This record gives sequence, structure tokens and C-alpha cells, in this order.
Amino acid sequence: MLHRLKKKGIKTPTKIQNDAMGPIAQGKDLIGEAQTGTGKTLAFLLPLMNGSIKGNGMSLILVPTRELALQITEEAESVNIHSLNILTIYGGRGYEEQLKKVQGKVDIIVATPGRLLDFIDKDLVKMDNIKTVVFDEADQMLMLGFRKELDELIKRLPRKRQTLCFSATMDPAVKKLAYAVTKNPIVVQVQEKDHSKNLKKMVVETTKRGKLDALCTILNETQPFMAIIFARTKLRVDNLEERMSDRGYNTQKIHGDVSQVKREKIIKSFKSAEIRYLIATDVAARGLDITGVTHIFNYDVPDDEKEYIHRIGRTARAGEKGETYLFVTPEDALALHKIEALVGHELERVTYSAIDNVECNHMDTTKKYNKKIKTKQYDPNEEEAVKEGKKPEFKGEKKNPIKPKAKSTGTGKFDNKREAKSDSRGFGKKTETRGSKEGRSNDKRSSRGR
Repeated sequence: MLHRLKKKGIKTPTKIQNDAMGPIAQGKDLIGEAQTGTGKTLAFLLPLMNGSIKGNGMSLILVPTRELALQITEEAESVNIHSLNILTIYGGRGYEEQLKKVQGKVDIIVATPGRLLDFIDKDLVKMDNIKTVVFDEADQMLMLGFRKELDELIKRLPRKRQTLCFSATMDPAVKKLAYAVTKNPIVVQVQEKDHSKNLKKMVVETTKRGKLDALCTILNETQPFMAIIFARTKLRVDNLEERMSDRGYNTQKIHGDVSQVKREKIIKSFKSAEIRYLIATDVAARGLDITGVTHIFNYDVPDDEKEYIHRIGRTARAGEKGETYLFVTPEDALALHKIEALVGHELERVTYSAIDNVECNHMDTTKKYNKKIKTKQYDPNEEEAVKEGKKPEFKGEKKNPIKPKAKSTGTGKFDNKREAKSDSRGFGKKTETRGSKEGRSNDKRSSRGR
């Protein structure tokens, strides 16, 4: 195990790992609060895996998104020296496809709440032998509207169990959940000062019309090795990805209307540095740990200031250095004030030369980097209609029966009509399942009148 950790560049435990692993190994309930990127995942994974080796029963790790489920599974497999069986359950994949990856007794389940309930209802997994339950990114599960599913799962779990609750932020709603599911918990709160020291947080003051040129100017000046660019809605991600690509930037996008298979391929390509700029909704901010991300660009200010913490936590991880830029217009003044109040200081102001139609100056613009994913064409009039609370008018698209284009609903508002496809054995007979909720909820914010 130590050899595996050293290969990952881990020589000494972080503060959250040092404070949490002892009580977890002793079987105590625990509530852990620590910033993103401080090593929370290994803080619970290592003692749980050690307990499984000793025959302490099965562990369940609940997470808000598919991407985080895959991330935790990957982290667990990287230190899985005793060949423990890890079952990953999430929407967007067939039941059989996920089950066949595990042979024999399951030691650890990593799951999104809705999809796990589907598996339980179909009697594909049983909760009888669960000894430890982890609620990871608890604040995000509540923000995405999973309280009903969590309450249902809690009813089906054994009463005699160990419960761990981890979160980057701990507002009253999260505290209520944490204390409701734990018994006499040990509370661990970690404020990593060195994380702030390694992370430069800057703000770029611009206008709506000049925002794209401001972004491109900063990209040309900083020339990041790998960066994530956040936009507020799926529609804006589509628009930004297309416009940046036209200007010569090596970009790709992920959001809720990109299929799960394609999202996994895109994230894999990003991790291997084939993609330089990943443009995303907040789906990418929830738990993804991608080595090498040097910069975070908040093209749009998040709706909730706490989301800013999750976004910038994608860089400066595990002691590395990183830079973040927040692009604000005069209309964002109040949101900027809330963010600065949350982080406890003013963000550094960045000056730049305002130039129109800025193009990429640090890549071969003649090279075709990767196949683009086609979604609904951007229509600014449609976005304004959504903001005003009007139902957008969808223009008909020609259908190709041989190779249909991937469709987007335009806004997350209409995602709840998406149907789950049947797998080879007829599971999920074209009716919506709880498991499909994880895909929709990734962009829940885009459905709030955006």
C-alpha cells in the first residue's frame, strides 16, 4: 500500500487524512468538513478498504454525480492491492454492463442515489450486509435535489452501521442531514491554509460584449498547460466551445446533454492532455481530480457563491500551484461581493489590453484536435426568452434515420422528459428511472429560468 501511495506522489498524509482515518478505522461515525483538493477521498477510502480486507462487511459510498462515482472508483483501484471487488453504479449505462464488471462478493459499492434505488428495486443489490456508509460531497447532493432519494435509501440501510459524512461546505441544511444520519459523530474541520497560499484568485472586470475577447486575451497571456472553463448553462457552453474552436483553441465540452459514453471519453482525453481547454457546466466541479489542471476560468459567475469554491478546487490540488480567473461584468457586482465575503478577502484585479476578435496565438490553428460533439445550435434570442420565463420556440431539425445527430433540449428545463433506454435484457422499459436523474441534475442550475 505504501508503495502504491508513493507512486501517486503521496508521502505524508494531509490534515484531513491525519485527523479522520483514526476514528474511521475505530468504527466511529464522523462528519468531515474540508476544502476540495485536500485529500478527503483517501481519508475514507484507505480505512474502508483496510476494513474490507479484515472482513468487516460491505461499504457503500454515495456521491452526487456519475463523474465523481467514476473518479472515486479509479482512486480506489489505484490502491487496491488486495483485489477487492468494487461495484460502480450510475445512470447512463446498462444494468448488466455495470454488474458484469464484478465477479463474486462485492466489497465496496460506489453509487449515485437514484441509480442505486433502481438497482435495489430490481433486486440487483442488497443492503443487508452494509456496515459503513459514506455520504461524499453531501452539500452537492442536497443542492442537486437528492434529499428525497437519500431519505429513501436511509430507510433501507441497516440501523446498525457506521456513517461518514464529508462536505466541502457545511451550511445549515448539510448539518441537518449530517447529524440526522450519524450517531455521536466525531467532527473534523480542516481549513487548509497552504491551499490558499498555492492558489492565486484573480478577477477580470469586463463587459458582456467584451467577455470572450477578455478570456482569449488572458488565455494567450497565461498559456495554461490544462484549464477548465466554466459557463453557467449548457447553451452557453455550446456557444463558447464553438466560438473558441473557431478562433483556434483546442477545446471540448461536457454537460448534461453530452452522452455518458462521450463524457467519459472526453474526460479521458483531457486527463491525457489531448484536450487543453475543457469547457463545462458545474458538472465538472463536483469531485473530479484531474492531475495537471493549472488554471480555472470562471467565464460566468456561478449562481451560488459556494459553487465558486467547488470550481476553483479543480486546481492547486495536493500541494500544487494554480491560478483562477473570474470574469465579471457590472451586472455581477453583488455576486462578486458575496464571493469575496466567502473567501475572506478581495480578489486580485487583473488589467489587460482590450482588443477585438482575439485569436489563439499558442497553438497550430490548422490542426484538427478532436471530433466535435454536435448539440442544439446556439440561438441568443432563445436564451433571452428563457431568461424572461418564456417557452422557447424550437425549430424543427431534419432527422437522419441512419445516423441521427445528438439532440439537446436547449435548456435543462426540459430534461425531465428524457427516457432511459432498454439494455439487452429489457431492463428499464423506456420509462424514466431514478438513475436518469443524475444526468439531468448535473445542470439543474440551467433549469432555473436560465
